[in-house]
Amino acid sequence: MPLPRLTTESEFLTRFQALGYEGPKQRGPHPFMQKGKHKPSIPNSHDFPIFVGKLRRILRRAGISEEDWINASQ
Repeated sequence: MPLPRLTTESEFLTRFQALGYEGPKQRGPHPFMQKGKHKPSIPNSHDFPIFVGKLRRILRRAGISEEDWINASQ
């Protein structure tokens, strides 16, 4: 199953939390999620929904595979 074309903010946060990330937290201009040393920046609320390309970049920086993302919260 491929990544969805669009991802809403609530789905985005739910899946990150299902993968063990805490947040969103805010220090500076962008919110971020945190799991250990991983602190990927996430889009601001007004930037949602996000397209698949931006989601892939965020997942790569967070060290999350597309398969893990798809299986999260299922």
